[in-house]
Amino acid sequence: HKDSVLSVAYSPQGECIASGSKDRTVRLWTPSTVGLYTPKVLKAHGAAVRSVRFSPDGKKLVSASQDKTLKLWSAPDGKFLSTLSGHTNWVRCGDFSPNGRSVVSASDDKTVRIWDVERSANVYNFDDFFSPVTSAKFHPDGLAIATAGDDDASGAAGGLLSPSALLVGHRDWVFGLDWITDNVLASGSRDATVRIWSVPDGGASGSPDRETKRGVSSGAIPEIREPVASI
Repeated sequence: HKDSVLSVAYSPQGECIASGSKDRTVRLWTPSTVGLYTPKVLKAHGAAVRSVRFSPDGKKLVSASQDKTLKLWSAPDGKFLSTLSGHTNWVRCGDFSPNGRSVVSASDDKTVRIWDVERSANVYNFDDFFSPVTSAKFHPDGLAIATAGDDDASGAAGGLLSPSALLVGHRDWVFGLDWITDNVLASGSRDATVRIWSVPDGGASGSPDRETKRGVSSGAIPEIREPVASI
């Protein structure tokens, strides 16, 4: 890459590594016992690539860019498949559903969008956000989505229809989310903390279980719904 690398993803089958960069490219690297082969350079975006993610079967890759689009690629050959257009500002991330048939995207245009992968079509929009959305992650069952943004909160949307929980506690932008289990969500923020939340039923309600700061963990995640530690 010729500029900062903003995202890296490892394919589920371990066949390749994808990276996205401010140099506007996506690169596919093939691991080997002697290092990494010369990467395939995918040039399709007109601005920085903020996120790269593989489908669960590792056969597709989605890239999200500041050029307001997402791109779908086949993997590991890097063949361009289609462009997902509709956002009106930076696209911060794209994430596949567990069955690989849908992609969720989060954007600075204050929307989260659902896309049908086979048709490359925008099929649903969440447009009730008041600020840019920095991250969106499908629940492991595919029936809910966790989102985060610069309103110092993360939320869980149940049934792909409406927000069903608001997880409040961060003191600055929330940039990252990941489901640890069906009912446990981790969030990372510019406030220098990582928080672990119990989210019953994948979004019915939520409260922070555990907070970690600057990489120092306060212990194992307990199976409770109230805050147990903050450092």
